[in-house]
Amino acid sequence: MPGRGWLKTLLTLPYIIPAFALALAWETLFRSPRIGGLPGMFEVIVGLPPPGWLSYGPVPLIITMVWHYFPFALLLVSGALVTIDAQLEECAEILGASRWAILRRITFPIVTPAFLAAFILTFGKTIGTFALPFFLGNPVRYHTLATMLFQSLKLGLSRLAIS
Repeated sequence: MPGRGWLKTLLTLPYIIPAFALALAWETLFRSPRIGGLPGMFEVIVGLPPPGWLSYGPVPLIITMVWHYFPFALLLVSGALVTIDAQLEECAEILGASRWAILRRITFPIVTPAFLAAFILTFGKTIGTFALPFFLGNPVRYHTLATMLFQSLKLGLSRLAIS
């Protein structure tokens, strides 16, 4: 694929950017007038306030977390894809296997451990993420595990937060 090196660098860039910077960028783009402050770039450019579900809550959280953690999973899975021996696929093709059969019987079984590792590691990292859910969920009282622990500690409910 032409430009593979640049594409991989471009795709890993969101992982290098801190999560709170992505949250602040999203908030700058889609700031809702209901929360207060200056209008976001969306409202300045389009002339209409962004819908509430696009400003704060689960939708922006999911989009920004996927944008932030996709490169992490990409690096894990692409490392496994690079290590696949091309001779296995060539032999299957010579023997008359279809592309779908090669993908299902050779490629997927080899890459499945990398997919599982990427899922487990990404899930573990997202559970502990605090900045994105705090910036994009707190204004509408949308809480995740990390923000619920923070709120419990902030309210002095340390027994509830620890248990």
